[in-house]
Amino acid sequence: MALCREAQDVREERLASDCSPASLHSSLPHVLALCDISASMHKMTQVDFYILESTQDDVSRLACRLTEKAWKEGNRIFIHTSSEAAAAALDKLLWTFRQGSFIPHALASEVDDTVSISIGQGEAPTQPAEVLINCGDNIPAFFNHFDRVLEAVAGDDDSLQAGRARYRDYQTREITPIIHKI
Repeated sequence: MALCREAQDVREERLASDCSPASLHSSLPHVLALCDISASMHKMTQVDFYILESTQDDVSRLACRLTEKAWKEGNRIFIHTSSEAAAAALDKLLWTFRQGSFIPHALASEVDDTVSISIGQGEAPTQPAEVLINCGDNIPAFFNHFDRVLEAVAGDDDSLQAGRARYRDYQTREITPIIHKI
């Protein structure tokens, strides 16, 4: 059985101190627990880029579609925007973007324990969430607090340039984003 680095260290310490094999075997559950903790600490965030091929499509509508899908899958979501005005506009759009659609959400400043979708800018969310939808121009410093990051990229040249820069930034962090063209 392959052991994580922490388990190997404990094993070597025990062997160096002349512990009996029985003692080493009895500590195995503790050692394996260290492996589980280590693995969860090193879990990589999955990053997906959703790129609009048309320059006529709106990245805010794309963010609404991504939010709706992630929410229906049972995820808690934080939508990161570049400004308060963008957050307010997205807040309004989430109520109206599709006939018959209902996506319960709140601005980060108004969120409570019952809200599974929050919208904000700059600061990390106060409530835990599995999915970050980034509509901002930069990668938020707290992106690695999430299981998944969904980057919404408009099809115009400026947005594509900014998206390419974020893609390269993720690569420098040893993350290989997946690209979806819409």
